[in-house]
Amino acid sequence: VYAIARDVTERKKIEIALKIAKDNAESANRAKSEFLANMSHEIRTPLNAVVGLSHLMSETKLNTKQKDYLNIIKSSANNILFLVNDILDLSKFEKGAIKLEQLPFSLINISNDITKSVAFKIKDKPVEIISKLSVGIPAILIGDPMRINQILLNLVDNAIKFTEKGSVTISIEPAADYTETKRLNFAISDTGIGIKKEKLEAIFDSYE
Repeated sequence: VYAIARDVTERKKIEIALKIAKDNAESANRAKSEFLANMSHEIRTPLNAVVGLSHLMSETKLNTKQKDYLNIIKSSANNILFLVNDILDLSKFEKGAIKLEQLPFSLINISNDITKSVAFKIKDKPVEIISKLSVGIPAILIGDPMRINQILLNLVDNAIKFTEKGSVTISIEPAADYTETKRLNFAISDTGIGIKKEKLEAIFDSYE
């Protein structure tokens, strides 16, 4: 008689642990989906009201300054709606399949919109916003204006936060290989406190 004995206790423990982990992950995914669906409704509803009422107000009698303020409100609300739609469509992020829009847009308009959006933040500081758009860049380009706007706005907003006097400059110029690639270089510079050399590597880490 030949007999083989094997202790499968540890294997069973691992199988049970894996099943619990799988159930927890599925439960977390369901909770995430429910949360995003609820958040979608809760955020979009007031934002749509802001956009709608801004449109109605724009048809009333307003002076030039009021129209400028209203346009900033409408532009900012639409930017938030755009971001909310991206965040809520989490499956795109998980698959790495974010689609860039291909729309005609003007860099001058984007630069002007950003300047107007942050104007109230520098009204009490001796800081000016400067836009430098190189000669030769076409007046109308094809691309994703919302994302370009959002990235530049985030950088300008951060520059203003750490600049007490002087200027924040938006520079857009052709890349060295512009003739072949049509690539552009975007840069935000400021006269603020700057960053120590030893900290430069850490600024792209989370929560730094």
